[in-house]
Amino acid sequence: MAVSIQFGKFAQKLVETTSFLLGGRIVNIMNREGYIIASTEKHRIGTIHQGAVEVMATGREVCIYPEEVSRYPGAKEGINMPIIVKNEAVGVVGVFGNPDESRDIANLLKVYTEMYVRQLTYFNKQEIEDEMRTELLKFLIYGEIKGQQSFEHMRDMVGWEGKSPYACVIMKVSSHEDHVSWNVNMRNLLHQIREMEFMDSKKALFGIVDDRLVVIKSQTTSRNLTNFAQNLLKITEREFGVTPVIAVSRIYQDLKRMPMAYQGIFMMAEGTDSGICYMDSAEGMMDYCFQYVCQNTLIQEFGDEMYIKLCQGLEPNSFQEYINTIEAYCQSSENLRAAAEKLLIHKNTLTYRLNKIYDILDIAGLNSVRRMIMLRLLLKAVDRHRTENEQNEKA
Repeated sequence: MAVSIQFGKFAQKLVETTSFLLGGRIVNIMNREGYIIASTEKHRIGTIHQGAVEVMATGREVCIYPEEVSRYPGAKEGINMPIIVKNEAVGVVGVFGNPDESRDIANLLKVYTEMYVRQLTYFNKQEIEDEMRTELLKFLIYGEIKGQQSFEHMRDMVGWEGKSPYACVIMKVSSHEDHVSWNVNMRNLLHQIREMEFMDSKKALFGIVDDRLVVIKSQTTSRNLTNFAQNLLKITEREFGVTPVIAVSRIYQDLKRMPMAYQGIFMMAEGTDSGICYMDSAEGMMDYCFQYVCQNTLIQEFGDEMYIKLCQGLEPNSFQEYINTIEAYCQSSENLRAAAEKLLIHKNTLTYRLNKIYDILDIAGLNSVRRMIMLRLLLKAVDRHRTENEQNEKA
């Protein structure tokens, strides 16, 4: 195992901290080729340390006394010990001074460095496994696996059994954080759920795709999927403090149906504000149908026209208030009392606002179902304009 650049950054910090605690004593860390990669004498970084070369060749510590310094070019008086990880020497630590007096200090530095390198090796391995799982996941949901042999090879590499029946689950979390913070939080969440009993890596292929957690469950049942989604909901609410959208596909016997399953629940999730939605439910299918229809250019243009009507029919300082009203009403499934409580207003005030919106949009004569469809089309247009404005501001 080669000592990485990441380890080199840690090594420099370690030698500087150790030296400070030891009153400024010279401390070095060398790589497996014997080159100094970290030192309190920074001008020596990148130079060869012959004592470290001997340590790597023999696997044993090398003590250099004053009279022996000339035998070890690039070295000074001190003690040098191998960094051992999995019975292999991966580097050397060196402490300046009388070897007999510096042994305890060098040994402590050696033990601490070995602990860190072992931990770093574990996390690097975990990162590689995560990347491999995500790549296999992408192959499956995008339908890019061409042959059974290549699929079986990748499946075996990540330790996924991949036996039927299958289902796809995606989760999205609304966030106002910057993209970097968002990715860090999602990675932390992924690390947490990996350790959970309900996330059996032999039966669940999971990763982060397009800022969403995507999971393909194998050997699954309806009851198992329900429990899985509920557990995922609980841990995400605890981690983020918000309720995510979790969309669950139908169960399929053929893994080749995963691209269709993924596309369906992706669109269904876009039409859902929070909570768990199932493709095999009437509500889930309606959300999917709505999102599908909203991709039509004519439908989008109609939504944009309603958006313009509302902008022209309201005072600028009250526009967002009315948009919040529509959102609360839709999220409450047309329940006036629930929507009013969410907005912290009287039910009569809510009714007044809705009637005003209906009049402006010229939809007062429609029945409640059609009015709700119009309002949801309007909200889709609001989202598009909001996204465009944010992109323009960044540009």
